Amino acid sequence: MPCQEVAFAAAKCRIEIGPVLGNGNGNGTREFAATMALIDEGSRTLRPLVVLDGRPAEVHADSESHALRQAIAFLERRLGSSRRVALLRDRTRLPVGEPITIAE
Repeated sequence: MPCQEVAFAAAKCRIEIGPVLGNGNGNGTREFAATMALIDEGSRTLRPLVVLDGRPAEVHADSESHALRQAIAFLERRLGSSRRVALLRDRTRLPVGEPITIAE
């Protein structure tokens, strides 16, 4: 699934979804993870969201669309309601800035 850009009340974020490799669930189902980054409009950088121990903040689901919905819900609890979701087919490559630590 191409990445998504979502505008929230307090910020704009980029959500990328991909399969989890070697998830080892053993039941034959695929698992997907959504990772998130805040778009810093001032510096035009992506600021990855990480949890307290420095790992990327991510949500897991059994489908790409469910992972996207879970990521949007996760971000809405922190950034306010979502206003717009845009599919990015030809996304602008932004430099990666300093991560932002958030509580899980």
